[in-house]
Amino acid sequence: MPSLKEKPLSVEIKARGQVTIPKKLRDRFHLTEGTELAIIPIGEALLLASRPLPLEEARRRLKQLMKDSGLTPEELMRELSRDREKLAAELYGKGLYGKG
Repeated sequence: MPSLKEKPLSVEIKARGQVTIPKKLRDRFHLTEGTELAIIPIGEALLLASRPLPLEEARRRLKQLMKDSGLTPEELMRELSRDREKLAAELYGKGLYGKG
């Protein structure tokens, strides 16, 4: 299972709503043209799964991820927010929404 400590990558949504997944991730997860992905909203984040997941399976995986990491859902959301702030600062020289 991937670590929460991996550096998040930034992608851009194109005019038609398309997102390009970086090649190193496509290779790592064996994603090729036509691969179907599940998109699961979690708070202010989106979870991409490399195969369609029934909701219960997605919940089970998230619970296991939180158990393995020792994070509560609130801590996970705070950590994700901090990661977004840090990435924005690295990319744009200031925090998300002009903070920092």
